Amino acid sequence: MNEKIHDEDEQCRLEDIVYGEQVICFYADCPDNEYPGITWSCYGSTDTGEVIVRGKKGMLEYFHSAPSPVIWPAMADRRFGIDVRDEALAQQLGVELWREVGAHLCLHKG
Repeated sequence: MNEKIHDEDEQCRLEDIVYGEQVICFYADCPDNEYPGITWSCYGSTDTGEVIVRGKKGMLEYFHSAPSPVIWPAMADRRFGIDVRDEALAQQLGVELWREVGAHLCLHKG
């Protein structure tokens, strides 16, 4: 079990980052390939240098993050697209997030 995903303080911290001003949206609300109503988003925090993935259905959303493996350019300078290494990290984070909360998202009536 991934403690970060189940930690309410961590979820609130990531939510604040995503809905704040120090974030780059790499992609937003992409529909899940298999499950209707579930969407995926990916963000870069210019403050913390983290890649953040969000899984959402209706009002229910979960976040997962990890530090970007990219040192240069700085996250704030990546406004024109996601780096290949960050995309690979985002895919990994999405898999981990799905493993932990996918059932909750599927069952949510959202």
